[in-house]
Amino acid sequence: MRHSQEDIARELHTEMRRRFKSDVTFIDIQGLGVHWHCTAERGSRECKVRCISGRNPEYLTSFRQTSEGLAWSRSLSRDATLAAISDWLDENSLETLYKNHPIIDSKKRQLENIRKSTLECEPCLTDSVESILFHHGCDNYTLKFRANDRLCKVYYCGKDELPVAEFEWDKCRLFKYQPSDNNILATIIKHWVCDAVMPSQMKSEFPWLVIDELADYYEAGNPIEGEFLMSWQSVDQFYDNPLFTSGKDVKALIATMRSKGFDRTLRAGTSLWTLIVSRSRRHGLQRGQPSIQFWFLEKGMDIYNFMEEKPSMDNEPVPQIQLPEIKYCNEIEDLLNQLQSKPIV
Repeated sequence: MRHSQEDIARELHTEMRRRFKSDVTFIDIQGLGVHWHCTAERGSRECKVRCISGRNPEYLTSFRQTSEGLAWSRSLSRDATLAAISDWLDENSLETLYKNHPIIDSKKRQLENIRKSTLECEPCLTDSVESILFHHGCDNYTLKFRANDRLCKVYYCGKDELPVAEFEWDKCRLFKYQPSDNNILATIIKHWVCDAVMPSQMKSEFPWLVIDELADYYEAGNPIEGEFLMSWQSVDQFYDNPLFTSGKDVKALIATMRSKGFDRTLRAGTSLWTLIVSRSRRHGLQRGQPSIQFWFLEKGMDIYNFMEEKPSMDNEPVPQIQLPEIKYCNEIEDLLNQLQSKPIV
């Protein structure tokens, strides 16, 4: 049975008032709609519990001192959460809380153990690779091993027991897996990050790794072309969606563009059903980056030219080309040629 966040917060608030009877403890509840939290304060110590609804209620708690966040916990157990809060308000040290309450900074501590184990398995990484634990906010952390343009990121996703390890070359992810053996992970990090081993050799030494096709382009020295080609492949698959009634015509349009080589010089992407082509090196078009947008209508399409500064939100864009059908034409080719002359940004 699902409980609303308000119900979960009110039950937690009641239990806090029952357990923490000290006159110097301030207990509060605040919320609106689907965002509710309870707060317990004593002296310079504070805990704020965000209540998350679901099949089983979840409690996300911050442990603070003099307004500085020091630790986090996430637990399905209200009792475990309240026990940790009690020890914190009683001014126990963070080390004591770590010892007595596994829920506190659990993922952070697991990542720290992975870093320690990895560096012990491959001591050479200590001097040749930068290893940092990056805090994204709340209880979200990423362990990074970096050297030059190679990177390994290790993090926990959702409630998965095993972490995810992603491997990048020049900020582009080429493969990932979920490590269960830190010795093997350390060896892979050494090969990829420290020794800058090529993807083909990684495939040979670790045949169970699933390495993206894009890695072949990186190894051949054509990373941008590979990224562009993969973007068109992804967009073409996107328009296979049976909910989009014009998919067949749009895929034909894309096929014609690709046959003329624009998939090697332009990046393709989508926004809702709109097709966008640009000179953006990375996914995620930013304001000011030149692009062309194809808006597909019930009949035909409108084509917008954003090769100059993109208009502000106050100005309604005006299509440069309006066509009664979704079909390639010389006007489209002229626009694409103009676009591919722009610098890659």
